[in-house]
Amino acid sequence: MWADQHGIHPYLTKLGKPTHTAYIDRFNRTYRDKVFACDWFNSLTEVRELTDIWMAEYHENERMSH
Repeated sequence: MWADQHGIHPYLTKLGKPTHTAYIDRFNRTYRDKVFACDWFNSLTEVRELTDIWMAEYHENERMSH
């Protein structure tokens, strides 16, 4: 399995427990709003570069808020 080969261990939350997914739901919403707000991308590389920039900003903001 790809995840096993890359050392990724999925964590499944219980259905119907919105508090278990609040953090990731917020992350996904923010990612969509900031990165996928663009209508068009010229390449997958562009999406990756925008994601890298956004992730650095996101993590810095998270670090500052705690």
